Amino acid sequence: MAEGEFLLFGRLVSGFVPVLSGVGFTAFVSAFFEKRTVGRLLAAGCGYLACCFISGGRMVSLPLVLLMLALAAGKLGLNRAAGMLAVALFYSAKSAAAVTAGCLSYLAGRQPPPDNPAVIYRAAAGNVSLLLGGYLAFLVLFLWLFRRRLAKGPLALGPSAVAGLCLVPALGILFGNMVAKLLFEVRDGAVYELYGAHPVFLALVPLMAGLFICGSLLAVAARQRAVALQQEQLKRVKAADIAERLACAEESYNSLRQEQHQFRSHLAVLQGLAAAEEYGALKQYLAKLGEQGEAPSPTVQTGNAVLDAVVGSRQRQAASQQTFLKVAVHFPSNAGYDPFSLGIILDNLLQNALEACEKLPPERREATLSGCRKGRFFLIEAQNPFDGKILPGEQGLPCSTKKDSALHGLGLLLVRQEAERYMGGLTIRTEGQRFCATVLLQERSNEGEPD
Repeated sequence: MAEGEFLLFGRLVSGFVPVLSGVGFTAFVSAFFEKRTVGRLLAAGCGYLACCFISGGRMVSLPLVLLMLALAAGKLGLNRAAGMLAVALFYSAKSAAAVTAGCLSYLAGRQPPPDNPAVIYRAAAGNVSLLLGGYLAFLVLFLWLFRRRLAKGPLALGPSAVAGLCLVPALGILFGNMVAKLLFEVRDGAVYELYGAHPVFLALVPLMAGLFICGSLLAVAARQRAVALQQEQLKRVKAADIAERLACAEESYNSLRQEQHQFRSHLAVLQGLAAAEEYGALKQYLAKLGEQGEAPSPTVQTGNAVLDAVVGSRQRQAASQQTFLKVAVHFPSNAGYDPFSLGIILDNLLQNALEACEKLPPERREATLSGCRKGRFFLIEAQNPFDGKILPGEQGLPCSTKKDSALHGLGLLLVRQEAERYMGGLTIRTEGQRFCATVLLQERSNEGEPD
């Protein structure tokens, strides 16, 4: 290989690496998109390449990529917190892959240089190819490990959660750049190599890079476990709340039965007074009945006491915030559905709808909840207007807009988890200024397992 051919090969490699990194970046970050489209993939990839071109391939590209994703988050359907974590993990994987491949390339190139320049250039080209291949292989491996870990559960990302998760990747990025700065050093006109002067670093550097990757994976796993515990705690709180409402509903039913019994007694007295034409006594008796209080308010009739208690509580909340709530739910008693599971689903759907309505003017506050059996399936649908601002979150669900969103936004995740117990799912869609959540449940068999 001649010198000109080697220089051309080096230019091709220097242009090829950012393109391949851009492909890896796009594939990794797109997992956080609300919906993958060709336009969004091209925008993310071109944006990354533009940041690399502006920075000249230096680490300045990191803040540029963060700024690019922050500005284009709405267009890409990307949550900003998730985008920040994705960039930190990608650059951490990139740094770890670079230093690990560099060690392997140094080991492969430690042979006495021949006297023939063509052989020297050929060997150098082979070493560069090995470096590039090792870098790409390790980058794909590390990104695959991150993707696999992230797919195992939600993170419920908030500012504090993102800061904690980005700490280990940031240290990994700093470590990679520090190693890159120390690889070559000029002393008295002579070039010293880090690995040549300190061979022990050939083992320590890949080990440290692997530890930073493992640390990032463990941090993500710990966050997912914390969110799972939050979800389980929230589920227990919801179940306890539903049980408390059920107890209140039973008291109301007992009171209503007593009032019905008293009503029949009063009716018999009134009929007797009317038959005896004692109209004065009849008038006095009616007046005393009026002083005893108002008639009981109508109760919700879903066919199940648990669901009656849940929906009745949310109807009282809707009335207090001046929201018109229309409910038409019919519980399929012989289909094997757990009333408490359905109660958690209905309660979270209604809570989500009422919170959205509360942000609107009183004249727009209305929501509907329906639930009916369709063959071997049970279809639940909640609809409500919203202010037109829905931020994309994890797993295709909207992101909570509350200030402490890391502790909220779990309601729809609970709905999805309960639906999956019945081989069903949760679908979210918007129609103009209207939000619609649809839950489909499959009927259980007699053994209690989904068909």
